[in-house]
Amino acid sequence: MYQLLYLFNFIPFLLISLPIAVYAKDNQQTPMNYLSEYLISQKYDNFVISTLGGDPYLKPGYEVKDVECIFEINRCKVTSQNINRKKITYWFKVRNPQLGWKPIKRITAGSKVTMSDFRWGMTDAFFCSNDLAEYSALNMSAKTLVNLKKDKPLCKFDLMTVDDVSKGELVLLIGTTNAFEVKIKVKALKAGSIGDVIPVRIPGSASILNGIIIEKGKVELLK
Repeated sequence: MYQLLYLFNFIPFLLISLPIAVYAKDNQQTPMNYLSEYLISQKYDNFVISTLGGDPYLKPGYEVKDVECIFEINRCKVTSQNINRKKITYWFKVRNPQLGWKPIKRITAGSKVTMSDFRWGMTDAFFCSNDLAEYSALNMSAKTLVNLKKDKPLCKFDLMTVDDVSKGELVLLIGTTNAFEVKIKVKALKAGSIGDVIPVRIPGSASILNGIIIEKGKVELLK
């Protein structure tokens, strides 16, 4: 644990290059209690905090001043200060166990993904700043905005929805009755993903129909 604290003293660039959350309020709480209050204020309700070496209690004459969390590495730093502005820092490891998606392999940015590229299970929401991708996030066509590491939590901001039908695209409209099935090319008047209802129009006709996108480039007529 002391080795880990020693390491952090030599990587200050992490506090600049990675997103952090800052919380400041003067009080006399212990560093761990102060961190706990901060996490609760950020809507975390299932977190686990562990110390990373050192004395977790305030020294005489010091009071807690602020906390910084680096979500990507599951670390938070609490800073205390005395009247002479001398500072002491305390490092903590934080986990927030929740169900979420995890890649079964490394996925590069810009890749189209489906549920088959992930598995649903216990993961750590703290890595995603408490913003895990929901189960339904992979029900729609999507692509990754960043490189995803195997077994790392999938965050909401890692994905972007991909349109299965573009506005102005000619798509296949399927209409069925008890007696027969009709298939005809129509023009999509709005973009959408699988499951979305969009307006379509038969070329040369002024009538507008509604269809539900059932797969890429294909919609089913709503009766």
